[in-house]
Amino acid sequence: MTWTDDELLDAVRRALAGARPAASASGQRGPLSRSWDFAGADVVHGAIRVFFTVGPNRWALWAVDYSLDDLPAGPNTGAPCDSAAEWAGEIWTDMDEQIDTGALLRAQRSIGPDGVALVRWR
Repeated sequence: MTWTDDELLDAVRRALAGARPAASASGQRGPLSRSWDFAGADVVHGAIRVFFTVGPNRWALWAVDYSLDDLPAGPNTGAPCDSAAEWAGEIWTDMDEQIDTGALLRAQRSIGPDGVALVRWR
């Protein structure tokens, strides 16, 4: 099963702008105070690029790409997702885990001409 770029982008924007997904890896449901904030998403070169801020002041803008090549495999678990919303929920979980475990500090990064730090977790 595959979805259009627009369906995925809409699902990602909805999932990351909201509270913890109902089917998070931790099994918890409902709102969560997280250490990062969603700042936008777009389709860039066959990937969903997610923009976010971190830290107490939220002043630096970061981005990470989630490839569309392996759909419908979830970007966090690798398990097949049944919907665009489920796939987007896996991005939420992946970002939360990566940022809160310090992977952001260890990630490869490059600064674009727009000043956004593009990171790669793996």
